[in-house]
Amino acid sequence: MDLDVFKSLVAVAETGSFSRAATRLCVSQSAVSKRIKQLEETLNLPLLDRSGALLQLTAAGQIVCKNATAMIALCHACLEELNGLRQSNSLAFCCTPSFGIAYVPQITRLFMDQNPTVTNFSFSFANVEKIMKDLQHGAIQIAVVEHCAFYPVQGRERERLSDDEMLLVGSPQLGLSGAGCGVEELLRCNLYIRAPGCCSRLILENKLSRMGRSLDEFHKVLTYDDLSVIIASVLAGDGIAYLSRDLVQEYLAQGQLASYSEEFGESLTRSLLVGHGYVPTPAAEHLIGIIRDCSGVAAAS
Repeated sequence: MDLDVFKSLVAVAETGSFSRAATRLCVSQSAVSKRIKQLEETLNLPLLDRSGALLQLTAAGQIVCKNATAMIALCHACLEELNGLRQSNSLAFCCTPSFGIAYVPQITRLFMDQNPTVTNFSFSFANVEKIMKDLQHGAIQIAVVEHCAFYPVQGRERERLSDDEMLLVGSPQLGLSGAGCGVEELLRCNLYIRAPGCCSRLILENKLSRMGRSLDEFHKVLTYDDLSVIIASVLAGDGIAYLSRDLVQEYLAQGQLASYSEEFGESLTRSLLVGHGYVPTPAAEHLIGIIRDCSGVAAAS
């Protein structure tokens, strides 16, 4: 039987009226009346006493109404459990763009291959400031960030991952002097950099300030939020960029890029974080294991 039929009977029993039951259920009065009549015909028993000013349940109606109430409650409980199951099968992971480009494709592939029952897995890139806010508000459960003095991340660390490093890199096509080249030589190049507020930009600005220099002194400053565009431009020999070592280590190893001036090097501590909404389900713990395996764990001190 249609659950709406039982809901109509319960509503009529509680309000004593087809019209008031219809208002509660947001349907027409004739729809409620029709449902009750169909139920009575199916059971071959009168369920309502229509002789008084208010509709009353007959003895048969009381039995049906009692069980209808139990069935409605059971359906609601079932839906709540199913919603809980959907939530437990959802997982949101966020990381900084440099970590994401270097590791997320492999992490995502391994996780989805081994966790086919997880129906709502999402990942996104964001800066450290937004990641910390989203962890706080439960928008994401797991994150990977590089510690940045400008955006503290204390208090949510699950474990320390292998460190990263910021490097000033460019193509050998530029003809720069190499690791020992001076600031004046670098300032003659185009600089590709991320938007204001990004940790890498803040670190570089801070280093330049200590040298008494600024971003404005580069030949051109080209701002992109897409790291892929920055990497492609630098590989083409169009300028230099301040990038994560993990992001460009393949190009460094192959000689397609070189790092310049140790003065600009900056070690970055990287951590895996969990938020208030984290639940240690098998899938979540498995994701953490994959992240650890792909990116490495910091050596014990």
